[in-house]
Amino acid sequence: MTVHMITHFANLILGLALAKFSLPQEGPTDVCFKSTSRKTLVDVVDCLGNFTVRHEFYDQDSYNKAQPTALQRAAWSTAALTLLRTNHNCSSAIVPSPLKHVYNVIPFTDSDGQSFCILYEQTVLSYPKFFEKGWGHIIVPSSQDDVARHIHLSAPHPIYDGDTSSEATRLFKETGAKSLLIPRRIRNAYNVPSTCIQPTMKTSSLMTDPAHNDVCDLKA
Repeated sequence: MTVHMITHFANLILGLALAKFSLPQEGPTDVCFKSTSRKTLVDVVDCLGNFTVRHEFYDQDSYNKAQPTALQRAAWSTAALTLLRTNHNCSSAIVPSPLKHVYNVIPFTDSDGQSFCILYEQTVLSYPKFFEKGWGHIIVPSSQDDVARHIHLSAPHPIYDGDTSSEATRLFKETGAKSLLIPRRIRNAYNVPSTCIQPTMKTSSLMTDPAHNDVCDLKA
């Protein structure tokens, strides 16, 4: 084997090794943080809302595939607790291994100077452009000093109940709340009665309604 062949082979091995250990590629939702036109936290939340899983999208099979595993449920809880303790250390280290290929964490500074730490889903279906999982995103102030009230806000019915995601985001900022959780499945994305809460003669809860599903859903 010539020196040239050995060098070529060595470079090939090095390239494969670097590819294996390189950082993951950006996901489609990362555009929400890159565009110069999105200068406020509300802009970012509205952008992420474009990927919300819509009305009657799921059947039984696709719904099951979008559900978290036991490890992912535990990792979500760990990530959420770590995020709530964030204090000027917003980084991808917050995301546990079982969520690494689904979620990312990014710092974001609003045009008014307020800084936040956002845990958000990166994975999006090829068509339609909905979140692959739709479990939602959590936002906290980057600094514990910016927490004025230890309250946790959510907007459990995005799109279905109007512009509640934007409204909740504004309220989160104005009150100095501890956290904001916004699910990214419309409440009837899987338009099947929940097995977690027994229906009554007048009402029934749906499988993808996190406001009335405290067992089957990750976000409740």
